[in-house]
Amino acid sequence: MPVYEDEKNDYAHLEHLRKTQVCAECGGRLTMFMDARTDPMKAYLVCNDYNRTHHEGIAKQAKYFEENIEARGERLETELGKDKAVALRDAANVTVMTNSVATQIIETLWGEAPAIEKTKAIMMCQQYNLNPLMKHLHLVKYNRWNKERTKIIGEDWSIMIGIQATRLMSHRNHKFTYMDMTPRIATKEEIDKILGDTARDDMLYGFTHIKDLETGAESWGLKGCLKKEKIKGEEKGNTVLNMACIRSERQAIDREYPNELPVAEVFDERFVEVQDVGPVDVTTGEILDGEVIEGSTLKDLAEAQEGFPVTASELLGLEEEPKDTDGPITQENFADMKVAMDSYSITLGDIGAYCNKTRQWGIKDLKDLKVSQFKELMAAIPILKK
Repeated sequence: MPVYEDEKNDYAHLEHLRKTQVCAECGGRLTMFMDARTDPMKAYLVCNDYNRTHHEGIAKQAKYFEENIEARGERLETELGKDKAVALRDAANVTVMTNSVATQIIETLWGEAPAIEKTKAIMMCQQYNLNPLMKHLHLVKYNRWNKERTKIIGEDWSIMIGIQATRLMSHRNHKFTYMDMTPRIATKEEIDKILGDTARDDMLYGFTHIKDLETGAESWGLKGCLKKEKIKGEEKGNTVLNMACIRSERQAIDREYPNELPVAEVFDERFVEVQDVGPVDVTTGEILDGEVIEGSTLKDLAEAQEGFPVTASELLGLEEEPKDTDGPITQENFADMKVAMDSYSITLGDIGAYCNKTRQWGIKDLKDLKVSQFKELMAAIPILKK
């Protein structure tokens, strides 16, 4: 049904909607007409091709914006300093992310990160054509506490993907719109319908509804954020509602286009600097000013697949630390490998085939892996089944 001029939508507001919204069905531009059948005549807003198509509804077009080269250079010099900005000047403006360029950026920005996390970030940048200097991706360090929160037992790193980068990756293959004035705060009816009795009073919920313009498929996302949560970037205008909306948007996009986005936490890059993201709660994806409490770092291990003779119990007997730079892998190394395998649906059988058929390493037991082989294997995991 066309959107008519009324008390809530005066002519000026309809004109604003004409410039900022699109047809909900075809994504085409909107046009304002006057209805001579009304007394007095009223303006109404519809699809420009309404008389032929009878398309109804308006929606916000999903768009992705990037800063120009000059603005990007000024921002990097402010955030990184002149020396690093000059060193990374060419890398900031590449259109195709290669392994060498990604390595240069990751090593310059997060050189102190564990090698395995840097390798995963480099592979992700190359595979999805992401540039950390454009705030597509961040490596975030945070403390890991014991369960009693009495002692810091180590530090962990997390890969995070910006919401703009999420939109960029989705737009490469799809065209979609945001329906019903979303992302926005969820209504009570939406919360009750989706969550029912599981909804929490101390949470603020965001809601996003998107529609693919080619297939007509629709999906929604409903995600919450603690009302009292201290949000990173509050001093720059970030809010609890904004974080809830971002989470809901990511969920809606994941549902609309499953398995097309990398597995990573999401953040709003408008409120962070390249090297200043801060701690992150890995269970919710929220950037925090506090620190994360972690339990055991070693996940439950599945039994070995046929053709790869090693059991979970044997793996748990690995040494804590390698004896040299190319020594045996540690329990922490294997935990990282298991997380990566779960993320990309890789089995131990796939790992065995790569080690013994592709690379002919002659690995009979995972504890025979050297650190150099482990690093290569982690880099190969995202593409083993492609």
